Amino acid sequence: SLIGLTAFSECKSLRSISIPKTVDSIDEMAFYRCSSLSSIIIPNNLNYIGSGAFRECSGLTSITLGSNVNFIGALAFLGCKKLSDVYCYAEKVPETQDKVFLDTNIENITLHVPAASVSAYQAAEPWKNFKEIVALSDQGSDTNNSDYIPLS
Repeated sequence: SLIGLTAFSECKSLRSISIPKTVDSIDEMAFYRCSSLSSIIIPNNLNYIGSGAFRECSGLTSITLGSNVNFIGALAFLGCKKLSDVYCYAEKVPETQDKVFLDTNIENITLHVPAASVSAYQAAEPWKNFKEIVALSDQGSDTNNSDYIPLS
């Protein structure tokens, strides 16, 4: 199933969201300007994040991308200026369209990826532009542990 086009767009008081395991894609602009959202966890079964999906989520400090994310659309995280950490469990570097992390201060963000994939991320745009790319610790590495995201 899918979280549809602009589904939660402009929900400025939305603080957290639980994405069920049944969702495999997030459509364009689904969470546009959800400025109170502080973290997002994309479950392992989800593989597609549409253009502008989390655009201008200005309160977002952390993003966790599950192991099957393979496509992230243009401007998906544009303007998420408070981001400090991105955790990406995908061993294969996800395909990205233009300017996924535009205006996020990417040079100050730490990217956490599977140990075996560090060099692949270091060689790929836009991933190589993160402040540092570090190996994920094994603790809590399975985003399939629960159906829902813990409230932050």
